[in-house]
Amino acid sequence: MSIFPTDAQSGELLTQAADMALLAAKSSGRSRVQFITPAIKDKHYRRGVIVEALPKAIERREIKPAFQPIMSSRTHELKGMEVLARWNHPKIGTISPGEFIPIAQECGLLSDLDQMITVSASELASDWLASNLLDFISLNASPIELVTRGYATRLLASLQKANIRPNQVCIEILESSLIEDVPAVLRNLRRLNEAGVRISLDDFFSVFSFLHSSLDLPLSVILFDRSILHRLSH
Repeated sequence: MSIFPTDAQSGELLTQAADMALLAAKSSGRSRVQFITPAIKDKHYRRGVIVEALPKAIERREIKPAFQPIMSSRTHELKGMEVLARWNHPKIGTISPGEFIPIAQECGLLSDLDQMITVSASELASDWLASNLLDFISLNASPIELVTRGYATRLLASLQKANIRPNQVCIEILESSLIEDVPAVLRNLRRLNEAGVRISLDDFFSVFSFLHSSLDLPLSVILFDRSILHRLSH
């Protein structure tokens, strides 16, 4: 809901404000009344900026790969780097992946974003891998990529172009990656595994129910939530 003249001073702007409040109410659940607030306006503005800027940001590589160290639990030595995505926008500042990745998916740009980050990260990490500063890099795989025909072939071609061997790469399957079309996912993962790419499954127990018909997933690494390990230790 919006109120004249506090929230706006014309019918058109009042309607726009009421629509923003309505969307906020729907996202919070049914049977809810929501008045327009500055926070809702700010969120709507940020989303509009992101939607408008995202295609060019991908094209111009303005979204940058960031690297999170992966350490050996036994020797505490640096073993690899997980590739993440970071975006610093000139108007609205830092945009977190939790904000721009869902929008990229809604806009049909997630595959383009994943490919751009993979290429950029491979170019940066190539020298580190060649000089043995790292054993591997870990790339997150989105559901859209994993079910796409030719994903494995494109990824291997990108690695070859950057002079990175497949056995220097780990693909991390995120929590929701295997919900739909398991056979298509398996085809891509087996192709990668046969080439030497390691496969990591994140949040194993939440995803396992989707694999009841395909228990031969070519996994190299299984990641467990800290809370599960805590329960197992007790």
